Amino acid sequence: MNVNAILMIIGHPLGATGCSLSNSVINLGIRDQCAEAVDQLGFEYEVLAEQEGDAALGNGGLARLSACQMDSLATLDYLAWGYGLRYQYGLFRQIILDGLQHEQPDYWLNFGNPWEIERVHVSYPVKFYGTVKDEDINGKKCKVWIPKETVEAVAYDNPIPGYGTRNTINLRLWAAKPSDANDIISTFSIMVLGIR
Repeated sequence: MNVNAILMIIGHPLGATGCSLSNSVINLGIRDQCAEAVDQLGFEYEVLAEQEGDAALGNGGLARLSACQMDSLATLDYLAWGYGLRYQYGLFRQIILDGLQHEQPDYWLNFGNPWEIERVHVSYPVKFYGTVKDEDINGKKCKVWIPKETVEAVAYDNPIPGYGTRNTINLRLWAAKPSDANDIISTFSIMVLGIR
């Protein structure tokens, strides 16, 4: 079996994908059924769809292009995977006070993201900083990197259904998590309490 797949590395992965609820029910061809089901519960579909927050993870041309590419790949029945970073905060929220613009963090994950699937069993250590030391390995002098800090990269999968097809592709975003509780305690102790 000859299987070809497309892999994409995406800089601003969710920035311009739009709202997942509206996009998914339209692509799956079930918008009218969803609207009727929501109506039977005493709500309006449009009002419900407007409640979904925008991830605001990049709304520029490249973000929109990446989102369109992912939608098109799914719609054209390609086997494809997108990869990117799962940012904790969006670009920013703007408020106007006394006629001046002020930026605030966009806490887009405050209430979680119901469309993503956390893959806690899919994680990898990512190491930072550190030093290089000389060591003898099997009688040979070698340079060995000793990392100072480690975080865990944890996978989150976001399904992207194609329009008018049964094909759904995956956008896998990687979140940075503390590698263990001791790292959190030692960092907190140094930064907040001044204890070393």
